[in-house]
Amino acid sequence: MECLSDRFKKLLKEILDSEQWVIATIALKGSGLIAEVKEREDIRLFEITKKNRDIVFREILNSMEKSNVKCQSSKFK
Repeated sequence: MECLSDRFKKLLKEILDSEQWVIATIALKGSGLIAEVKEREDIRLFEITKKNRDIVFREILNSMEKSNVKCQSSKFK
């Protein structure tokens, strides 16, 4: 439903165009806004499964660390 809201689309674009890191979920399949987000060059997608979730979590943290992004919660350290 959010994908149909012009207000949501505008806000999402503003957030993704900012310098801030965003960790979010997105549908595996979809057109329109979903496809647009996935096609952005500044997006890195991870498919998380029960088998790989710990490894992917570490990859995300390592990417953030390399970009000098600080985690605000001590439970991520």
